[in-house]
Amino acid sequence: MKIVSIEIQNYRNLSGQKASLHHECNFIVGENNIGKSNFLNFINVVFTQRGFNADDFKDLALPISGKIVLQLEDVEKGIFSDLFDAEDPNKINIQLEQKSPIDNLEFKHEESLTFIQPSLIRCLNYIHYDSLRNPISEINFDKGKGVGKFLTRLVKNYVSTQSDINLPKKNFVNETEVNLLVDSLNNTVGKLKAFNDFGIKAGVENDLESLLPKMVSLVDINGDSLTRSGYGVQFLILVTLSILDKIQTIIEQKWRQNAIFEGEEIVNGKTEKLKYISLVLGLDEPEIHLHPYMQRSLIKYLNRVISNQNQDFNNLLKSLFGIDKFIGQIFIITHSPNIILNDYKQIIRLNKANNIVNIVSGMAISLSEQHHKHFQIQFSFIKEAFFCRSVILIEGDTEYASLPLFANKLHIDFDDLGISIIQTRGDSIGILLEVMDKFNIPSLGIEDADNGGKISNHSEHYYTNCRDFEEELIDKLINCGNELIIKQILCAFDKIGLERKLEMSPLNRFNAFKSTIKLLGKIQIELILDNEKRFNLR
Repeated sequence: MKIVSIEIQNYRNLSGQKASLHHECNFIVGENNIGKSNFLNFINVVFTQRGFNADDFKDLALPISGKIVLQLEDVEKGIFSDLFDAEDPNKINIQLEQKSPIDNLEFKHEESLTFIQPSLIRCLNYIHYDSLRNPISEINFDKGKGVGKFLTRLVKNYVSTQSDINLPKKNFVNETEVNLLVDSLNNTVGKLKAFNDFGIKAGVENDLESLLPKMVSLVDINGDSLTRSGYGVQFLILVTLSILDKIQTIIEQKWRQNAIFEGEEIVNGKTEKLKYISLVLGLDEPEIHLHPYMQRSLIKYLNRVISNQNQDFNNLLKSLFGIDKFIGQIFIITHSPNIILNDYKQIIRLNKANNIVNIVSGMAISLSEQHHKHFQIQFSFIKEAFFCRSVILIEGDTEYASLPLFANKLHIDFDDLGISIIQTRGDSIGILLEVMDKFNIPSLGIEDADNGGKISNHSEHYYTNCRDFEEELIDKLINCGNELIIKQILCAFDKIGLERKLEMSPLNRFNAFKSTIKLLGKIQIELILDNEKRFNLR
């Protein structure tokens, strides 16, 4: 099963919202405290818990309700009996409702209003990964919580496979040396009254399943304990082990066996029976503590795992649990453009207008073939736009360097206002502005007038009056009577001296100063903006 769409009513700040979802990977983006974690928590409650808490109700007098649409694979058909979407037998529309905090969450088939058992909903196995988890409290062979349970199980599996040869403790420890240690300890603590009064003393663990996990620890490439490794490494390990721990729990809970599906596929020319498990992975800010390239590496790895493209993980899944394949989907809350893959369809953007949160899904956006092509080409350059309140799209290097300096002169800080300046590639500003509108990202574009006379219909698409931004700067300065200032700047840069003459014809003026002004725009335009005393600029 995969989640196709979600509708939400009366839940926290997301009431009245709907999101269409990508079948593989979804990136949930938006400003801080806008509701991204709420969205993921909603999914978590629906698929793992009995119901919502009182704090989840926007209005306690009304129920929390909604709708989820699930996509079923062929091997999953029949799990909901004869309930399905009237137009697509591989889909099912499910209404959900919880009337009050003391009630349980209930599910019904939308078309027939037939009650659906929550256990069937939980056949979609959801893993909620919170970046606030403490890896060291879990990642160890002798820990009894979190992913530590999975590591302990690996030791127990080994012991159980050796039970037919009556595996003795002496194969792992030198009992003579251990007994000497125990005698020494008891000789010391035996002098303490409390130990003597209650017969407390040191002893040797005889149960191998309890002993061996305490003897084994995780170490890094240098042999140092994992506790000394950086958080980034620890979290990478924790995320992967969380998947295996979840599957272990499903296998151990007999009532969850309906979450394992069987089907047939042709493998190497032969028909084989395979076992599948439906898995949705929800990650809240997995980029914390990770270098940008490691962020991308983690998501690509998880995508390969969840889509059965990592053979090592496939083999592990088969050997440990007898599972052949995932039916998988991923949801990721992120504040990092680095972690987003190059597909705008995977974006779920939360934004706020008039103090109301809105959700825009890339899957719900329809672009023409031309717009789609241009946007995909530009996507890797404009990812930051999805994280800001508004964006200024510009064309050249000079604008990119100049605009922050102009803003600084006006005592404006773009970062404080959540404004991002993005330099585009090619003739795409008009198209990008239209796409920004679809994602509810306020934007404007500044483009040179040298585009062959093409004029955009977008109300916030602006063109220079002159051929390009550099000439525009020159034109404005000269028309303000500041030829002397330009001459002084030129002399300061090219060391030719004050004998240089200023040509006043538009063509000569453009050719003479374009390269210098372009340089100023890149690295030194503050000579014009911030040195008023030196150049007496008004």
